[in-house]
Amino acid sequence: FFFRVVFCCIIAQSVLSFDFLTLLSNAINACVWVGSGIGMASCAPVIAVMVLFALQLKIAKLIPCALAKEFNTTDTKPLLDWCPPPPSTPLPLEVIRWVHGPKTGTSFGTCLAHFACPELPEDLYPRRGAEANTSEYMRVFAKTYLTPAKCPSLKTRIDRISGHAPVNLNHGFPLKRVITIVRDPRNRHYSGWRVHGTQGTEFHPIDLAAYVTMYRGCQTRMLLGFRCEPPFRKNTMRWETSRSNMVNLLESMHSLETFAFIGITEYWNETICLFHAMYGGPITKHELQNVRPGVAKLVQKTGNLLPGRQRIDKNDDIYDWALYQTALEVFKHRLMQYNIPVPHSLLQDLEPVNLTVFN
Repeated sequence: FFFRVVFCCIIAQSVLSFDFLTLLSNAINACVWVGSGIGMASCAPVIAVMVLFALQLKIAKLIPCALAKEFNTTDTKPLLDWCPPPPSTPLPLEVIRWVHGPKTGTSFGTCLAHFACPELPEDLYPRRGAEANTSEYMRVFAKTYLTPAKCPSLKTRIDRISGHAPVNLNHGFPLKRVITIVRDPRNRHYSGWRVHGTQGTEFHPIDLAAYVTMYRGCQTRMLLGFRCEPPFRKNTMRWETSRSNMVNLLESMHSLETFAFIGITEYWNETICLFHAMYGGPITKHELQNVRPGVAKLVQKTGNLLPGRQRIDKNDDIYDWALYQTALEVFKHRLMQYNIPVPHSLLQDLEPVNLTVFN
């Protein structure tokens, strides 16, 4: 009995440490040491069970951490340690157009709201359940607080802070002074397929590949003036555009006269830091908070390990992949321009844009 207790304590310590190599080493050593007490034949199944249990805990711990990379929910102090102070002469930004692709970061509305109205209390920010139990709480918040009557110091007019409307090329708002957050299309498609809408309906196929095909080019569409979400005609479900349109769009992303700001969902802290480095204003404490969690919340709630995410390839959406790579390049250069550390993983994510894939 004594040997069994010692053996279990050694294994439990290794499991709780989440250290796979320590677990295996301790299990083998414990078997050798107390083999005469519990019998070597008993070691193999015990080790196998403990190893599988530790692996399950290890994976369950790592997956939410990887997703949390996109939205850090801690306070702003660690960010302020390396983020440069607001500029003394920030770039002007009187009117902006937020082109908000689905599943790319509704939380950026918190940043824009406090930037537009500096007198807003820090704990007053757009979120579900505060002003409205509705998916349109960004719109409700803007109509309630971002008005000259409620905010006399309102310095920036935000055109369409809510919803997922594309750039309107025909009604007075050209493709300039646009703010957008771009997301890796593989992550965006997967998040949309899992939590955005009801699977099995007309515009939300159960099959992941069919869903990706239906919504491919979503972020690119919106910047070219086309809708990403229904209602759209069924004959446009496999959306395509010309090489010249893609080249013009990708080239325009490098110009501040066209795109006032480009952020990256996967690099949320750097996105918030860069915006304030360019346009000024303090970083308020809720700008790092994910006010509308999707897949990350699902994983943390159910322990689901994102089955199917690896089945989405970059070539499944050549339009948004080219857009994402261009956005990463622009984002990297602007981080360097404003003396913000460039994450090593961002450099690893970069690859040349292949324009030969477009007709």
